[in-house]
Amino acid sequence: MRALLSMFLLLALSACVNNFDKYYSANGTTPTPYNTLPPSGEIKIISVSQKKGKETLYKMLENGYSYIGNSSFNGELGDDSQLKAVAKKVGAELVVYATAMTDKESKTFALSTPDTQTTYHSGSFNDYSSGYSPTYYSGTSTTYSSKTTYIPYTVTNYDQEAMFFAKKRPGGLGLYVRDLTKEQRKQVNSNMGAFVTVVVKDSSAFRANIMQDDILLGIRDVPIKDAQHYVELARKEIGQKKVPITFWRDGEIYTLYVDIDDYDFSDLKPQS
Repeated sequence: MRALLSMFLLLALSACVNNFDKYYSANGTTPTPYNTLPPSGEIKIISVSQKKGKETLYKMLENGYSYIGNSSFNGELGDDSQLKAVAKKVGAELVVYATAMTDKESKTFALSTPDTQTTYHSGSFNDYSSGYSPTYYSGTSTTYSSKTTYIPYTVTNYDQEAMFFAKKRPGGLGLYVRDLTKEQRKQVNSNMGAFVTVVVKDSSAFRANIMQDDILLGIRDVPIKDAQHYVELARKEIGQKKVPITFWRDGEIYTLYVDIDDYDFSDLKPQS
């Protein structure tokens, strides 16, 4: 019973280490009242296989969430309470948790217990001072030491990644982009442009029918150099009407005139 109790305490102590917190890395987007909405209630956790991690990330971005950070490591499975603790700390209201088992590891736990040995002594001797009658004696001696028992157990390790999301404040064009690959530059016959990876649902770009996999070429006739340049140009157009956006799709070049939503901060204004 004592061995089982010690084993339980060892495992409980190891579970107290929150690896999601230890290995958390911010994504560069710190949630503030101006770029994200306050959490609406209970923190939601979506568990997926590691193969589905990237697909689920894009789905969350499409649904209007902002990716604010992640935590990845290999080890024993964490639990929901640990994920929720980190989510609350960083201001997230949704966590996508991807796992893949990697190996099983045999370990031993060294349990030290007291080892007390008591020896009983008895005998007799002739006491010449009392007329040669035998004198009897008895007693005990105790030796104190300890012994170590090695208890085997198995740990299952997993590659784990937790992605943390906050609800993005609606507004802006509503696109996520990346730099062009070498093949895409050949497609458009240009070193410049930005590839659309995600279109946020019900955003300005969504309503204007800009689509995933389009290649953005220019805003207001200003050529887009790369993904970072797109972000800089698009930020200047927030709240503007009929902004000309030129893009490449399936071998053709199109220009759409897009009304770009301003951000709604009415929930931050003092109530009269």
